[in-house]
Amino acid sequence: MEINQQKGAPIIEALRDARKAAGLSQSALSKLAGLAQSHISHVESGVKEPTLTKVIDIARALDLELVLVPRTMLPAVESLIQPADLERRSPAYAIQVLDRAERQVKKQQTIYGPNTHLDRMREALRFLRHAPLKPNVIERIKQDTEELRRHQASSQSSDFLKELAGAWMMIRNR
Repeated sequence: MEINQQKGAPIIEALRDARKAAGLSQSALSKLAGLAQSHISHVESGVKEPTLTKVIDIARALDLELVLVPRTMLPAVESLIQPADLERRSPAYAIQVLDRAERQVKKQQTIYGPNTHLDRMREALRFLRHAPLKPNVIERIKQDTEELRRHQASSQSSDFLKELAGAWMMIRNR
């Protein structure tokens, strides 16, 4: 079961993002949480759906606390948390997302070898580094990068790469 199909996917994604924002490797987090590194990896990649106890262990190791909030109060709580979301709109965050995307494209080039679509993707990323990007565009590139990471070399890969390169070139052209 992939992470995006799990009911707890938003929590798992938030924990992964918090780990990365804290600059922790999976190994470092595993030591802080008292869990095996492979368990952290399986949770983040969606191979395992963690128990509530494990989620709490991981959250607390990241200096986070899980709290149940009545749904009617959720907008008020989210408005208090909003400043953290503003960080995602910063130029530094955009550069971080673009760097991650470029590293993933380079990894794919080692798998596929010379590839026109991957070259176009790198070209688009280099251009976007100097362009003002809206938050929805940054999040789109972030999601596309995750999808690219999960993609393995197969007969369908060429179509996927062509589609993704075209999408990133369209973003660049806008």
